[in-house]
Amino acid sequence: MTTDSTRLLDTIGWRILDELQEDARLSYSELGARVGLSPAAVAERMRRLEEAGIITGYRAEINPARLDLPISAYIRCTSPGPQVGQIAREAPEVIECHRVTGGDAFILKVAVRSVGHLEALIDRLLPYGQPTTMLVLSSPVPRRGISRDAARRPGDGTT
Repeated sequence: MTTDSTRLLDTIGWRILDELQEDARLSYSELGARVGLSPAAVAERMRRLEEAGIITGYRAEINPARLDLPISAYIRCTSPGPQVGQIAREAPEVIECHRVTGGDAFILKVAVRSVGHLEALIDRLLPYGQPTTMLVLSSPVPRRGISRDAARRPGDGTT
């Protein structure tokens, strides 16, 4: 973490991040009331967090099943070439794509209408290596924000 980031991520900075990760639609007034700052001070803090690249965007959480995309899956791909990344960028079913180390080169998170829809996506990836697919049965830990505790390094003395 840079010195700028360290200064921005004091107790108030982390409280701002916690609140925004819970509800990014909070007004400056409501956020200020929750963290003990004026709306103007919150706006300035948020601007600095954005400029530092700590806050990179604000998003709505969407339930794919409500959009007729009830099946979530992860697809691991072994091909290290750029083709898998290109397919991932072009395929609207792909929610996330990460280039990784180890035996696989890419991991894709997808949301699809049916097993046939998933099969068609897998078929697009087949020419570039053997994809391995894992269906999501449930999510005991749904997407959650990054906490101050997760950002601490063991033994570095941060509190």
